[in-house]
Amino acid sequence: MMNEMSENGCSPDIWTYNLVINGLCKMGCVSDANNLVNDAIAKGYVPDVFTFNTLIDGYCKQLKMETTIQILNKMWSHGVTPDVITYNSVLNGLCKAVKNEDLMETFKLMVEKGCVPNKITYNILTESLCKAGKVNEALDLVDEILNKGITPDTVSFATVISGFANNGDLKGAYQLFRRMGEQYKVSHTTATYNIMINAFSEKLDLHTAEKLFHEMGAEGVVNTISDSDKKVVAAPKIVVEDLLKRSCITYYAYELLFAKLGEETLKERKKVLKLFYSYGMRVEHRMVLVKGLGCDPDNGGAKALIEAVEQVERLIETEEQSDGTQLVGLKEAYFAFRSLLNQLPRINLF
Repeated sequence: MMNEMSENGCSPDIWTYNLVINGLCKMGCVSDANNLVNDAIAKGYVPDVFTFNTLIDGYCKQLKMETTIQILNKMWSHGVTPDVITYNSVLNGLCKAVKNEDLMETFKLMVEKGCVPNKITYNILTESLCKAGKVNEALDLVDEILNKGITPDTVSFATVISGFANNGDLKGAYQLFRRMGEQYKVSHTTATYNIMINAFSEKLDLHTAEKLFHEMGAEGVVNTISDSDKKVVAAPKIVVEDLLKRSCITYYAYELLFAKLGEETLKERKKVLKLFYSYGMRVEHRMVLVKGLGCDPDNGGAKALIEAVEQVERLIETEEQSDGTQLVGLKEAYFAFRSLLNQLPRINLF
């Protein structure tokens, strides 16, 4: 295309080159993009910081860090000053490639050259330290950035909490988990709760895991029954199974998980209601079910259950019937609810 432009008397400028280079990098053709940069330089064009940032990001995603460092040095030789985006891309690539020494050297260079680190920079450093098992140093870094006037975000805390947990220091993880909200005033998220619930479940401290499971629902942290990290079995499933064994799970506990609904969680609730329906909670069975549990059909809990079934009926009438597909993003919830429904006759739902 570039040759065709030249043949037609339309000379490409650096903006044209940048567009093509960006497209090639997004396609994974980073070597071709690099060749195009060299072609632009040979024709007298001066690449800008966007050109180099695009190229560096492309190589970092492929973890080709030696080439990345070469391009970083090439920027200086062409009079282009790397910015915080440049350094963050390089640092993130080095972190993913577990090249911690090179990462720290690059960070020192960044500071020496007068480029001010931002929150993303420190999050990358925190992750690198935790991967190296230097969790206390990572925690010191969190305090350091606070002193610099930068407020750590949930990513910062989730990284260090996970670092403590992965290194077997459950006490340290839990203390930081509590300090996160009480001292640092940073709200907990699904990620931070799931890290702690997983950690306590793995240690078979299900009492604390269950406490956190209910606490997250009470705080309105929804969509919590599965872990986004597919390498980790969602701990709430373990908690639910234990509660079932001891016949002490409540319908209200699940209601809490869907409190303070937003638009997206409302869609998920509809899917959950359909799942209830698919496991036999049909309208014609609802009164039998409620009476079979020894509940007064007029009490609040029974009414809530009946209302849920009626909502399912309306959904089935107005929408296509579920094809049995598992809940998107809630695979573990599917099995948890299935286990719950299979044992309904011996559970005190209300």
